[in-house]
Amino acid sequence: MWDGITSLDAMIARLKAAASASNAVTFAWGFDPIFLGTERLNRRHLDQVSPDRPVAVLFSNFHLMCVNSAALKMAGYSADSPVEGVVKGMDGEPTGELQEMAEMFPVLRPMQIAVPTLSHSREAIESYAKGAPWDGATTITEL
Repeated sequence: MWDGITSLDAMIARLKAAASASNAVTFAWGFDPIFLGTERLNRRHLDQVSPDRPVAVLFSNFHLMCVNSAALKMAGYSADSPVEGVVKGMDGEPTGELQEMAEMFPVLRPMQIAVPTLSHSREAIESYAKGAPWDGATTITEL
């Protein structure tokens, strides 16, 4: 459990500390940009964490992930990639934002990251249900 952060700079600093403590890839999950109120997370931010090792941040909704340039290169994503879920900027280059799991898996697989799952224990489900309204959820379901 980590204390909350209130800026991208604080998030970058935390990720840098984690990256410097290990030679492995850097992967974080649970990011929710609504609590920061600043510019959108992009590859330039995550390039500050590590310019040569993959860095990935999975959003709390599990529909979006942002990665650095090394992760984009590892997955083979570039300006020439005709993949709809690889978001591109005004310059035509990938911003680092990947939309939906099909676009995330080419990054997650080589990083050997298993997508985190919620526990099915009664305590975990009750905790999730109690926490959902804090993020503005009005309906939750286990399909």
